[in-house]
Amino acid sequence: MSTAEEKSYEVKFVETKPEGDWTSMDYDDSGWKTGMSPIGNFEGMSKLMWQSHDIWIRRSFTIKNMDEINQLILKVTHDDGAEVMLNGEQLYKKVGPPNDYKMVNLDKSKLKPGENLLSMHVENTGGGARADFGLVDKEKKSPKDILTEATQTNVVMNATQTIYSFTCGKVNLNLTFTSPLLMNDLSLMSNPISYITYKVKANDGKIHDVKVFFSASTDIAVNSSSEKITTKKYSTAKLSILKAGTVEQPVLKAKGDDVRIDWGYVYIAAPKSAMVTQFITTEKDAVNAFRNSRQTSTATEGNKLALNTIIPFGKVGSSAVSKFVEVGYDEMYSIQYFQQNLK
Repeated sequence: MSTAEEKSYEVKFVETKPEGDWTSMDYDDSGWKTGMSPIGNFEGMSKLMWQSHDIWIRRSFTIKNMDEINQLILKVTHDDGAEVMLNGEQLYKKVGPPNDYKMVNLDKSKLKPGENLLSMHVENTGGGARADFGLVDKEKKSPKDILTEATQTNVVMNATQTIYSFTCGKVNLNLTFTSPLLMNDLSLMSNPISYITYKVKANDGKIHDVKVFFSASTDIAVNSSSEKITTKKYSTAKLSILKAGTVEQPVLKAKGDDVRIDWGYVYIAAPKSAMVTQFITTEKDAVNAFRNSRQTSTATEGNKLALNTIIPFGKVGSSAVSKFVEVGYDEMYSIQYFQQNLK
């Protein structure tokens, strides 16, 4: 049961306080208005424009098989305060807006086979307004899908770098994030590139075949995950490159609170000399594509895609081996000055 960032959905709503038990499945909402999400007061973004103080929302859905549900989660965001009910029972209440979507674990016994109702009341005390809610089922992983997590052993923070140290089974990893923001070199400082460097070595005195998988979500380039993304894989004389950006490219159109840039393009690049493999999948399929050696692009347009890079280190022993990827963002235009877009 998606939220608006994944897919627009239909709701029944009113903006004056309803009489009776409006959270009940049996409530007669035939006199309520019908609208489509996203719900809010953001011009050009909200399909259901809500500009009053309060909104009451009903969203019905059908459950066919309760046994297929693993871990039920409420996914909700709002501005300002809100309360959410499922089949008349309160699940969530908060004064003021959260910073992002809140994930609340639920007992699936609160659902029933057949028709169910998720309802929400939100008040806007000023400024931006939004209301979005849905249900998520956490996927149950089989034993073969469970990965052993690396253990972080240290972190060092410098002016232009953060360096993390991990133990990954029989291999040690130093992971360095570098943004060369040096004020004595304005050309370098304005270069929108950050570097992620991987340094690996064995910790057991033996030789191991090491690969590193780097996956970047195309959500980097959107304001909302519902925006359609287009991607491209290409190369230059020295670099292998993945590129992604919104299809619409609404340059300098977004404004208001809690909005993100959704024009320009994100780039993931690596030196050809590193012999990397790059491919594009959905986010959901990214890790399994790496684990099962299916490194072919399966998606070029859509939502929630992943820009994937496999970095081979070959046979690694006690001597450290280092390779890096580059992450960049070209926004094309940064500011609008008297109706003129400027870089």
